[in-house]
Amino acid sequence: MFKIQRSLQGLLLIAIVTMFSVLLLTPVRAATIYYVATNGSDSNPGSQNQPFATLSQAATKVAAGDTVYVRKGTYTFSSTQYIGSVGTSSEPITYQPYPGEEGKVILDGKKMPDANSVVNVAGEYNVFNNFEIQNSKFIGIVSWGGKNIKILNNTIHDSYKDAIFVGKSSDFTSTTDILIDGNTAYNNALINRDSNGNSIGSNYPAIINSYGASNVTITNNRVYKNYGIGIDFILTKGGLAAKNVASDNYAANLYLDNATNVTVDQNFIYTTNDKKFYWRGGSLDGQPASGIQAANEPYSISNLSERNTIRNNIVIGGYAGFYYGSYDKGGGLKNFVIANNTFYKATSTMLSIDNDAGHTNTLIANNIFYQTGSGAMTNVTTNSGLRFQKNLWYGGSAGAAAGTGDVNAEPKLLNPGTTRDVDYKLQAGSPAIDVGAQLINSVPKDYAGSSRPLGKGYDIGAYEYVQ
Repeated sequence: MFKIQRSLQGLLLIAIVTMFSVLLLTPVRAATIYYVATNGSDSNPGSQNQPFATLSQAATKVAAGDTVYVRKGTYTFSSTQYIGSVGTSSEPITYQPYPGEEGKVILDGKKMPDANSVVNVAGEYNVFNNFEIQNSKFIGIVSWGGKNIKILNNTIHDSYKDAIFVGKSSDFTSTTDILIDGNTAYNNALINRDSNGNSIGSNYPAIINSYGASNVTITNNRVYKNYGIGIDFILTKGGLAAKNVASDNYAANLYLDNATNVTVDQNFIYTTNDKKFYWRGGSLDGQPASGIQAANEPYSISNLSERNTIRNNIVIGGYAGFYYGSYDKGGGLKNFVIANNTFYKATSTMLSIDNDAGHTNTLIANNIFYQTGSGAMTNVTTNSGLRFQKNLWYGGSAGAAAGTGDVNAEPKLLNPGTTRDVDYKLQAGSPAIDVGAQLINSVPKDYAGSSRPLGKGYDIGAYEYVQ
């Protein structure tokens, strides 16, 4: 028996030695750097001295772990730059300006045919970082069917429609696991601009738009002065919108439309009352965009909005602070949590929730509703399916939105009325301190990222009070 055991041990040792020998003899592929330049040619090998002319050509040559450096200059491509390369989770493929030339690479769509986007970042595990995209005849950056894509630190302006679009024709699985972070988008959705520079009102493109996608993260973006909806989750399953700044967009700054399991957290939303971006026509003529809005518009497939969390946002001005619209097919607020937000000064209604038989198990708690001027406090005529708890109301009556533990007092914000988020912190002695509902599972942190609670109890509003 012992001889057999020793023989087996010997065979195991030989197998291990053989395996390591094979690994040592197998060459490891070194990552390759390719180059694109305005004086390049797609007949070149893509080296630094012989660069490609287009990103599309570079994308056909790269493998997992490679990098494509784009040299400074303005590129006026004649067709959409298609990036269909496939990286891996440990070795993504990166497209970015050459080091030291960030901010100097411009991809211009002015010579493209109509309805052509500038870039389509598809494939898998691709990173598209730090470009300026301008004059798109359709959309600035598209990810149509991309998986595990990162769209980072780009500036997109003067697009005919969206600045960034991710999705695929109402298919929730073809486009998934997308990160849109650190981008700046302004003066887009020109389809909705008239010759005088005013919004027309007949179109509703979105500037950063998730449509028919899943697991989409939209963070740290600056979206301002656009002729379309600021940030939009349409027919989206799983998403996060956090730490974005959205201002002076059209119709709505942040919109959930047939979206499920989306968290809207720590966003700063405001209007500067630039009337170029106001509604045009109908009953909403002459009104700025709403802050945060939810609805269920009709599409060929259904994904009724539910299980969404809206927390720790600061919303200043706008037509409504929060608005649920039961227009089109309705469906109600299903299993929403709307908590610990600070809403200030809506031109029409601070909190507007249309009647809808679909309202189910929705909690609205710990919010500050601070109304000034002639706007109404609420447009809520029923609380069926809606649970209101420990909100602070100032400047009008809560009406049917009144709930247990409410505070009706001036909240003593630091310096309300500005467009600086820090001015909406609580002052010492605020009646919002330590009186909120305990929502540790739904709202574990505040707008600044501090853990809740910081004092004896939860505070009402976006900020926890810091002494």
